[in-house]
Amino acid sequence: MPIEDRIENLYLKVWRAVVLCVATAALAAAVFASAAAINGLLVEPPHPPAELKPEEGDETLRQTLTLQRFSLAERGASPPWPTDNPGPRSDGEAATDETLRRIAHNIDKYVKAAFPPSSPVPQSTEWAISYLMKRIEFKNDAERRFYLTTLESLSEQLARAGPEQAQLPEERRIDAHRVLRWHAENVQHALNGVHYENEKLQKAYQQRVSDYTNRNTRIIGYISVAVGALAIFVFSIFLFVIIRIERDLRTMAIASVATTRRLES
Repeated sequence: MPIEDRIENLYLKVWRAVVLCVATAALAAAVFASAAAINGLLVEPPHPPAELKPEEGDETLRQTLTLQRFSLAERGASPPWPTDNPGPRSDGEAATDETLRRIAHNIDKYVKAAFPPSSPVPQSTEWAISYLMKRIEFKNDAERRFYLTTLESLSEQLARAGPEQAQLPEERRIDAHRVLRWHAENVQHALNGVHYENEKLQKAYQQRVSDYTNRNTRIIGYISVAVGALAIFVFSIFLFVIIRIERDLRTMAIASVATTRRLES
């Protein structure tokens, strides 16, 4: 066999091996990219979290906001009672008038029993409670109801404690105004905790949404890779078939020439 044919056969073998390697790699890439795309499509979109509500911890806070806890937490002198005007109330606050009256009644009942012969003014007590409500950052009516519900429970305890407090020296008796402020501070702290947890839930949800969006973007990339790799695989197989056909035709031509020469000789 001439040297040119040997070199050509070597090139054909190398080319065939290269085409097979490319086809195999393309097929593997298409399979892996398709699997990654399918796996991404099976992931469900994130659902918005259910926000925490202050009333979910209502019973726990009721157990915390007791006169006993107030006595344990009581430290230092009571700051002066505010004298500035709380301003007009909104429609949502006006709807709580009945609850305010019950709370004011309980507090006035306590003051009358614990500090005789005091005669508190109901309107003044309601104004004091309304002022504290103005200072708390309520985001909705549910939080306002939460504040009033827990305060009403505490005021009932305070009213029942009036006769017992009257037996103590005056300087040791519970100051109703301090109880109101202590309750407001604890409720504000509880609401801040709820707001903080809801913000954490929202941030985590936004992160999941971002990850889901990025995953969808990657899915498009995987599909593009799979389509491209499949196209390369098909083209490589096509080249391999062409090379194989050309090789067979060359072999047949050589055999035909050799047979013709033998017949002529």
